[in-house]
Amino acid sequence: MNLLQSVYTLLEGEKICFLATCQSDKPHLSMMNYTYLPEEELIIISTRKNTKKFFNMQKNPAVALLIYRIPLSCTIYGRADVEQGQRTEFYRTLHLAHHRDMQQFISGPEIAIITIRMESAMTADLQDEVISWRAENN
Repeated sequence: MNLLQSVYTLLEGEKICFLATCQSDKPHLSMMNYTYLPEEELIIISTRKNTKKFFNMQKNPAVALLIYRIPLSCTIYGRADVEQGQRTEFYRTLHLAHHRDMQQFISGPEIAIITIRMESAMTADLQDEVISWRAENN
């Protein structure tokens, strides 16, 4: 996957994103901690299983993430998967290592680990230059 350098730089340099989910034509927005795993080209997030965003992702796995740093913003479109089994703890450990002060949002039996596979992205800068990217396998 030849991810745009600007997208890669944002993913590596930031820790917070805004997650958009949707169910029955009703959008929902959440601020999230995330971890970028470049080896697998995945974004890891976690959420309690009793939240609207979790319900939405189970019904409709299409999501959007907004990551922002002056002077660049990036919207990433992808598919959210609820991890199961051993992969759950593997991703949870990586996510916790990236956010040591956020254990209450990452660890626990009622907290799901979600991975997001990137399908496309758009960046915009202060000069209003917009660049689009699409995963090679889409």
